[in-house]
Amino acid sequence: MKRRQLLQTGLTVTAMSTISSAVTSKSNPKIPIISTRGHFTQKQTWNGRQYTGEKVLLTDGHTETDYDTRGSIPGVSRGCAPELTVVVHGWEKDATGAKAKSKAKDKIAHYNQKLHSAGYNGKVVGFSWDSDIGGTNFTSFNPAQTAAEKNGPKLARFLLQYRQSCPNGVLRLISHSLGARVVTYALRTLRESPTWQSKGYKINTVSMLAAAIDNETPTPEHPTSHKAFVHEVGHTFNYHSWEDDALTWFNVGESDQALGESGIESGNTPPSNYTEHDVTSQAGDDHSGYMDALSERIVQEMYQAAAFPSKDEPSDTEDDDSDESGGRFSNGDQVASTADLNTRTNPGTDSSVRDTVTPGTVGEVTAGPTQADGYTWWKVQWNSTVHGWSAEKYLKPSDDNDESGSRFSNGDQVASTADLNTRTNPGTDSSVRDTVTPGTVGEITAGPTQADGYTWWKVQWNSTVHGWSAGKYLKSSDGSGGGGDNASSDADAWDPAHSSNYTSASRGAQKINWIVIHVTEGSYSGSISWLKNPNSNVSAHYVIRNADGHTTQMVRHKDVAWHAGGQNYNTHSIGIEHEGHVGKTTFTDAMYQKSAAIVRTLCEQYNIPKRRPSGVAPCDATAGGGIIGHHQVPEADCGPNDHTDPGSTWDWEKFMALVRGDDSGNNDGSDESTDDSSDDSGSSGQQFSDGEQVATTVNLNTRNRPGTNSRILKTMSPGATGEITDGPIQKGGYTWWKIQWNNSGVHGWSAGKYLKSSDGGGGTGGGSSDDTGSSGQQFSDGDRVAPSVNLNTRHRPGTNSRVLKTMTPGTAGEIMNGPVHKDGYTWWGVHWLDDNIWGWSAGKYLNQHQ
Repeated sequence: MKRRQLLQTGLTVTAMSTISSAVTSKSNPKIPIISTRGHFTQKQTWNGRQYTGEKVLLTDGHTETDYDTRGSIPGVSRGCAPELTVVVHGWEKDATGAKAKSKAKDKIAHYNQKLHSAGYNGKVVGFSWDSDIGGTNFTSFNPAQTAAEKNGPKLARFLLQYRQSCPNGVLRLISHSLGARVVTYALRTLRESPTWQSKGYKINTVSMLAAAIDNETPTPEHPTSHKAFVHEVGHTFNYHSWEDDALTWFNVGESDQALGESGIESGNTPPSNYTEHDVTSQAGDDHSGYMDALSERIVQEMYQAAAFPSKDEPSDTEDDDSDESGGRFSNGDQVASTADLNTRTNPGTDSSVRDTVTPGTVGEVTAGPTQADGYTWWKVQWNSTVHGWSAEKYLKPSDDNDESGSRFSNGDQVASTADLNTRTNPGTDSSVRDTVTPGTVGEITAGPTQADGYTWWKVQWNSTVHGWSAGKYLKSSDGSGGGGDNASSDADAWDPAHSSNYTSASRGAQKINWIVIHVTEGSYSGSISWLKNPNSNVSAHYVIRNADGHTTQMVRHKDVAWHAGGQNYNTHSIGIEHEGHVGKTTFTDAMYQKSAAIVRTLCEQYNIPKRRPSGVAPCDATAGGGIIGHHQVPEADCGPNDHTDPGSTWDWEKFMALVRGDDSGNNDGSDESTDDSSDDSGSSGQQFSDGEQVATTVNLNTRNRPGTNSRILKTMSPGATGEITDGPIQKGGYTWWKIQWNNSGVHGWSAGKYLKSSDGGGGTGGGSSDDTGSSGQQFSDGDRVAPSVNLNTRHRPGTNSRVLKTMTPGTAGEIMNGPVHKDGYTWWGVHWLDDNIWGWSAGKYLNQHQ
């Protein structure tokens, strides 16, 4: 499902209003407030009359780090407190201005009362920010999310100033919902602060309730945030509930599931100073009720996390000769870390930390040994390009007894040599997620790790399975037995771009969402030469020759090429240059076929949709995915850029049909192909669409992921209805569909074999319309329409959804989404221009409008 559709349909946004429904606290004492209210304003961006996004800007007189205070703030307007907790509230949807400000104060006061009632003895202050930016419309979450990020440096400024005034006091953070994003960006800012780093300051504890951030944020999948949580916090606690309906809006694909709903995504490695609790049985679906239900537990754990040993060693200072490693190394030796391990600028625990490497990271010894602070230190050039000193106690030789002899790097393509288990964690005792067949291709995303006599690598398999497999049964996908150049099997040559023209990274399938189509504006050989020139400051993953489709790969998939014009899309895309000139070149069949083959492989490898959205792509590159032209990449202000490639002579219809492997396609290539061969029988042959209502035909499990080995969220009874939000995915002999089940708050995956259209029909199909008269009219994104009668526009598709407004005949609107079939009507998402209202209306009563 498209992120735009999810936000516009308002999935569970009503539940989000409970964020502001906490018990008011007029009887509570006034709580000191750190405030950034009024520091930001929202600006809508448009391409002509087409809405393209939101921009959050500082108001006049404010800086990126300033803040205001109300009341007596310890360390700022008064002396230090022995212990201080800063409460950061979440998104406010139901009020704006003074009312929103008042509600935020009430929430903070309520937290203060509950904490002290539970035995907390420290001082509480609030951090109040413009979480109501964007108004009370259901599209206001995006600007609120941006405002949360921009408030991170302001909160960080206060935390730094407090630590400078009160270096010995206990300092804690508690966040609710979107407040976790403010906290995350504050920690990221502190990670980059020379003053904070030179003094060795820390936040003692962070407690996140119903965190509205990605469920991989604290993990190495998000390295900047991961390092911030590892280094800048003593201990982080996360309290999450699977039944928190208010967070299901966050569930745009598995990679975007909220941390406050699911906890850290299965298979990812949390920081060693991180603890999370599934509190579904206590908090349930009450997004506002975490503190009410858990205050005693929260306070107890805050106090239990009082002492935090160094990452370099346990709290004792025994000589490192007595540890199990017993190792002695020489320059040039390959070593591996056995724990989350600091690498420092100089030998000794008082030296500044340059980075923390995860268990199993491999590096090369370049100097040492040196004795300091009870440890033997070695200087190591880690494969991640970090070079510094680490304690020998947590190093071991990287060689092992694995027969494979293979050595890979993040981003390398590998293939299985046998029927091979992929597991949730390294080790033969770990649960099996799936078994891949010989020759299955995947991408290394982590490792190596030694366990149970094997070297384990984490692999994103083409089948969408992500887990750990034994290196003994892996080889490079081209059969060479090593990491190689990570050149695609579809490429004819590997000729790397200059290293100064791209960013070395370790991207995997969860990082790559887009493929961007470019035209070189020059010759094939000249373009390759230019990308190898250190003065060009540009690169692309592939360059394709027009005459015969000959292809040179110049940047590994795992690395970030500089091709799309900005870090946002560069980071989450693969760029392909095609020899030619915009609007002039006639592209050959050989080029189309070669490019389509590469794109098809990339889509299957990285789970990129085989579709081309129309118009400017989403401002946030993580909010969608697909195949786009360079001209569709948004500028920093979310509007269109000034590029025109691939241009008018590029045949999108032909290209997308080749990518899908079919002979069809429409003008913009936006339709996705489907696999006609169903892997189950009966009603499994039915094909559904996003937004379609379905019903169960038996008692049917709904699971947190596709596959019979994944966790069961709930068993739905026969006749239970829900809405398709994602799929299909083939796995384990079934076709799986993701469903938002009605009246239950459950959102998960079920087998299509036991689903039918909720009206008993055969799916939405592609021919007959579900209404008559003007319903037969088909619209496209951007079409202008007008109602032919007084016409309701609703919060979501369906006659039972809340009416936003009744539009009069002739009112001008623009199609932004659809169609969705529900309750006997075809529904279209419309932006009503004069009223600036976004909603859903029945196509039966819409006409084209000039």
